[in-house]
Amino acid sequence: MSRICFIFVFFVSIASADSWVNHGPYGGSFQSFAFHPQKENLIFASGLEGLFRSTDTGKTWSRVNLPPGEYVIRIHPRNPSSILAASSGHGIFRSNDLGETWELFSRYTFEGDFFHDLEFDPKDPQVLYAVSFYNGVFKSIDGGITWSQKNSGLKWKNISNCCADIPQVEVDPNNGRIVYVLLPNRIIYRSSDAAESWKPANTGLKFTKEVHALKIDPKDSMALYAGGANGIVRTINAGKNWRSRRCGCYIWSFAINPVDSREVYGVGEGALKSTDAGASWQWFTPHPFLNGILLGVAVHPLNPHIVFVGGFGGGIFRSIDSGRTWETVNEKLDSLNVVRLAADPSHSGRFFAVGGQQAFESRDGGVSWDLLLKGQVSTFWISDLAIHPKDPNLIAVAGYRKKSGGAISLSNDGGKTWQMKSPFSGVNYGCSHCVVFDPVNPQIIYAAPFLKQDQKSLSQGIAKTKDQGKTWKLINKGIVDKDIWIIAVDPANTNFLFAGTGGGKLYRSENGGDSWNTLKNLDGSSIRDIVFDDQDPDTIYISTYSSIFKSTNGGNDWVRKSDGLPEAWLNSLSFGPAGSKELYAAGEAGVFLTQDGGEHWKSFGNEGPGPFAIWTILTDPTNPKHHLAGTDRGVFSYLTEEHTE
Repeated sequence: MSRICFIFVFFVSIASADSWVNHGPYGGSFQSFAFHPQKENLIFASGLEGLFRSTDTGKTWSRVNLPPGEYVIRIHPRNPSSILAASSGHGIFRSNDLGETWELFSRYTFEGDFFHDLEFDPKDPQVLYAVSFYNGVFKSIDGGITWSQKNSGLKWKNISNCCADIPQVEVDPNNGRIVYVLLPNRIIYRSSDAAESWKPANTGLKFTKEVHALKIDPKDSMALYAGGANGIVRTINAGKNWRSRRCGCYIWSFAINPVDSREVYGVGEGALKSTDAGASWQWFTPHPFLNGILLGVAVHPLNPHIVFVGGFGGGIFRSIDSGRTWETVNEKLDSLNVVRLAADPSHSGRFFAVGGQQAFESRDGGVSWDLLLKGQVSTFWISDLAIHPKDPNLIAVAGYRKKSGGAISLSNDGGKTWQMKSPFSGVNYGCSHCVVFDPVNPQIIYAAPFLKQDQKSLSQGIAKTKDQGKTWKLINKGIVDKDIWIIAVDPANTNFLFAGTGGGKLYRSENGGDSWNTLKNLDGSSIRDIVFDDQDPDTIYISTYSSIFKSTNGGNDWVRKSDGLPEAWLNSLSFGPAGSKELYAAGEAGVFLTQDGGEHWKSFGNEGPGPFAIWTILTDPTNPKHHLAGTDRGVFSYLTEEHTE
């Protein structure tokens, strides 16, 4: 299996013959929660990969049967029998049986815009307000079936920095005619006539960077909080004046105790709590081993001691004592975006997986999983993991980390301890798409770093270390497009390297990266994976959008080999057991197999685990009947009844 920029795993003892089985690890990214106003145990969690429901106050979760995507879910406090779930691309769904089943209620998609927030008039369940990125404010007076734009007085057009700022809408809990919106132009507006007209309510606001959060005090509707990259501001006079509540923080979401509104939670790059209405803030940690972005926070309205926090890949965390102690509640939360799988070549049943903010390890064939980094590396997002083929104690992790310079972490003891080995230092938001070992010399590591500045990614090309990360050198001679997504090292000749870009450029080096040559353009789409045939070092395969390309002369010439493949991204390639002719390709349309060098492809394993993206495919090195797929919904395992050869 070659290196693109992702990883994950599984094992035969938990697989079923001729069916795909998911056994975790669980988690995902979750930005909002909704509580039933009469049933304390019924909770909904909205994530980047779908909507989930819990009937036991968050101990366990089940996926709601809705099309994939982000949803805003709302339950009216006076009419909880009807629950709405709205999505930008799908419209609005309604459930009349507490979320068991759903129907498409309205096909309105807010003019095809990025829909972000939705709120009821607290007195009238037929009145709703919504806000989108490009098209401003919408209002419905028939429960969400039809909508009309309400933008008189708003200045929201000509916004180009989608989607750094997140529009928000808040409705006065005591007077449904008073509505506030936070628009992507970083201005807060107020309406006192049910959105018929708007006036700015932003005196004292000094947001020079992105803004994400707006929250009205449920006990004192004259008070509101707003937050983002510039920290927290608060008004106590309905937006006439705002004052900074100094916190040195970056905020994505607020939650306020509905019983004692002096108790306020804020999450973003870390988590804070105030017990004096924002006059002072104290940091807290929902999980000791996850130190990254948090997207959402909510206080249970029927029991304000219960607080939920949504992580950016880390799943959901819950406190039942007002934030003093926390637990992870990810059971059956199959929303973890698994981007890479890896297997220990010398220890049967030992696998590694990368998803969200963490890398995971299994030592029992995937029956159970443990966090691999355990707080020793503060990373917002993990993009890749590599294990050295001759030394399984040597593990490298690449990720997205603030002030890290490229976020390469290295362990020489099988993951017990870690050290930062980044290509750059002292920069803001460093990342590496990939990390790749020289399969012969463990001192040599390649990475594809980029820097993040002012919402822009500045690709740095390829970096190389010859001393396991003590020193790094950029090796970009001959590389024009530095947006490198994948690096592959020929195991038969480690001076022979390939690198592919997001723009479809393909580079080759024959001297260990000292210089590079641009090869023939394939199809112009991003290069997703590169693998070498272990039976013939001159034979190489590359996957792109809906195509497999094959070279039999070391990359000089390429031929498309896509007979039987669908028009969809092919994200990963993996050879079967050593000596076999099996080559697997996986992507957005499932899993496919060729046994004749790519001349013909056929679907494999009932076309894959489901109608969602597969990022990585792996054949178990200790059992050729066992196959693993890392997907948008975790890792799936498949066991063939008979070996395909």
